[in-house]
Amino acid sequence: MYASVRDHIVLQVWPTLASGLEALRLDAVEFEVTREMRVRNVEPVDGADFSVLDSEENIRRWAEHLATHGVRASAFLLGNDFNREDLEEEVA
Repeated sequence: MYASVRDHIVLQVWPTLASGLEALRLDAVEFEVTREMRVRNVEPVDGADFSVLDSEENIRRWAEHLATHGVRASAFLLGNDFNREDLEEEVA
């Protein structure tokens, strides 16, 4: 069994996920995935707080970023609305 923490919760107190995870002694994060397929970085990458998971290459880079910082993604939180009239679009 292991504990994890939401990305937003950490960033309410610490400037980066890396600094918060170190202080909390955790290595697992529940990451929000936005509708634009953006996820937070553990530390800024090229000055950016987010990465975009819109291609296999970008997913691989983000996975390497996590591995470099010794972090695991324990969950991906999606903001889907399955009550929308256009359900096929929402699923896509």
